[in-house]
Amino acid sequence: MNIIFTRPLIDAEDLMTNFFSSNYKIIHLPTLSINSANMEPINTKEFDGLIFTSANAVRFLQLKNDEKNIKCFCVGNITERSLRLKGFTNTVAASGTVNALKNIILNSEKKIKNLAYLCGDVVSYDLDRDLKLSGFKVKKIINYTSSKITDLNSESLDLIKKYPPRCNTYLF
Repeated sequence: MNIIFTRPLIDAEDLMTNFFSSNYKIIHLPTLSINSANMEPINTKEFDGLIFTSANAVRFLQLKNDEKNIKCFCVGNITERSLRLKGFTNTVAASGTVNALKNIILNSEKKIKNLAYLCGDVVSYDLDRDLKLSGFKVKKIINYTSSKITDLNSESLDLIKKYPPRCNTYLF
């Protein structure tokens, strides 16, 4: 079986390794480039908590201080693990959806009202708007950007021609 991975290498490396060891033919062909938005470092003392909707937001986080006990709300386990690897100790993870994350924040301690929401330049849900409507003060901070990769190098094209992926559809 031939498999094409379209995620950036940093996000797909572990999974690709598992498939390599199972003798699959792997082609890595990222479709997005993720880059720092060159944000100003934030002072965590200005906020009651931080919100992260992706591991990329954690990857490009810049702090003015070394305060890592601030409450951090994470969309899922991978994002939370990324924060813990950076030394953050006060984290909570939702089940991987923004709605679940919103509910955790809405049901959080009453003293958490001033939040920094770290995210990319493209979001699928206006979490900051919903939280503001619920009485929270939210500062949306775009700390990474994504851009489409539209060109294929000749090596990638040759691999796809030599090992074309087969598409199977399963209906349940």
